[in-house]
Amino acid sequence: MTKVRPWPAEIRVKTEEKILEVDFQDGTSFSLPAELLRVESPSA
Repeated sequence: MTKVRPWPAEIRVKTEEKILEVDFQDGTSFSLPAELLRVESPSA
């Protein structure tokens, strides 16, 4: 059985807080600090 991956429903950037927020269709949401994205990105 193939598991369906949730698709992002909304993406927001909170510039002052330096946070990227992602809400998915299944109700899951993540708040990612810019510092984490910078450190974990292989292209940074």
